[in-house]
Amino acid sequence: MEHPRHIYSVGKAIALISSFVLMIATMLPWGVITDKTGQESIITGLAGDGKITIVLGAMSVILLILKKAPHWLVIIFGLMAMAIGIIDLIAVMGVTKTALGYVGSGLYATAIAGLGIVVGTLIEIFKKKRTI
Repeated sequence: MEHPRHIYSVGKAIALISSFVLMIATMLPWGVITDKTGQESIITGLAGDGKITIVLGAMSVILLILKKAPHWLVIIFGLMAMAIGIIDLIAVMGVTKTALGYVGSGLYATAIAGLGIVVGTLIEIFKKKRTI
């Protein structure tokens, strides 16, 4: 019996899912600050660097779907997204030390999604090298 052919490999699937998570993470809370009156302010990624990460996620999806796209570019996009997530995570942690608040789930998802894009793309690259 012949096994059905998969449309995407495991590496490409990980990178694609991570790219979509990156775009969704932009709309999630990146930080929540409570002022002296008890009023909470929720900051999403769209208020700042999330505009960059949503573009990085969209470009990663496009490049991953294209058959002849350079994988190194997707890795760079993933590294950039991961760096933005980590840098902003550190910045929000610094703010929450002096003000009442906490880091939102969107920042954690951004950093993890960036890592997922890199890992998935590397798996795809090494899988292709083994089959040659």
